[in-house]
Formats: sequence, structure tokens, C-alpha cells
Amino acid sequence: AILGATYDCIDCRDLFILYDAPTIRRVVELIRRYDPFIVITHSPQDYMLDHELTSTVVRNSTFGAGVPNVRTADPDPARPTSTIPYLYYADPIGGKDIFGCKIKPQFYVDVTATIEVKEEMLKCHASQRQWMLKHHGVDEYVRFMKEWSAERGKEVGVPFAEAFRQHIGHAYPQENILATILTEEIKWMSGGITPPPS
Repeated sequence: AILGATYDCIDCRDLFILYDAPTIRRVVELIRRYDPFIVITHSPQDYMLDHELTSTVVRNSTFGAGVPNVRTADPDPARPTSTIPYLYYADPIGGKDIFGCKIKPQFYVDVTATIEVKEEMLKCHASQRQWMLKHHGVDEYVRFMKEWSAERGKEVGVPFAEAFRQHIGHAYPQENILATILTEEIKWMSGGITPPPS
């Protein structure tokens, strides 16, 4: 509501995200319904298997949404997508995998101008706050979000940033469209707005 965005749920329960045909069909149908040109999902490496499986399901579904022979079993199915969307992976919590190894971002987005909106949205997530307090013993998840955004921001010389990686495997778009759209907000490890020489 804060963003004025729509919300859809494919009705997979916490801790029960599966890489199976019913889940893939639901996600393919959702992607077809919106035919997005950009999709952002969980990191393929994260602290929670649900996040990793979500990443895998979304990756498969962004590819499969354009395949005409993929049937979703929806009573009113959407058309296959016209193209494979740009696919990006958000930063895992703490920027590390399950072994504690750091995940190296490809690029950063300066979110300093929108950090207060992000905080406002996060505060609306009452069920997450109550659960984290009971399960993790943490009641400062908003503070943690800001601290992590500040940590990523330090890496590129801005107050707050988020880190991303782009899926550029076969058939996926290769251009970093976010760098084209967010020219002022995109940052690289060098702190500039253009990628460092390879």
C-alpha cells in the first residue's frame, strides 16, 4: 500500500517452498500474467533454504514463462511471455552464503533517498517482527536492515546501498538494464557510476 503496488501470493507456506511442478506452474502463470521486463528475486545462496529454492523456482519460471508448451493448469491461463526478462538476485542476509563466505556483488544501488520508505514498509511487517523476536531473540530487524544497508553503502561511498547480481546465463538479457535506468543510483566497487575496467 505504501508503494501503491499490487500484491500476489502463490500460496506457498514458510519452510515449504518446493522445487516441484505445482510451484513452478504457479510462478510461471504469475510471470505470464504480468509479462515483466525485470524480475528481482532472492539470492541463490542465503541462510535459509526457502530463499534459495525461491531463487531457483523464479529462475526456472522466468525462462519457462515464454515456452508455449509449458501448461500452467490455470483455468484462465495467461499467454506465454514475449521474452525472457532481466533477472536480478538481491543480496543475501549479511552478504554471505551458508558457509559464511562473502558473496561478491556485481553492482550496488544507492538507496539513500528511499531508505526511510524502506524502513516504513518493513515496520508494517508485524508478523515477521513478532516471529523474529520469539525465534531469533531479535527485535531490532529494522535497525539491522539499516545497518546492513549502511555497510553496503560504505563499500561504494554512499550512506545506504543495496547489492545485486544479474543472471546472465544463456538466453537471458546480457545488458545491465538497471544501470541504464538508474544511472545516478548505480554504484560499483570503485565508487563511480561506471564499471571498473576488467
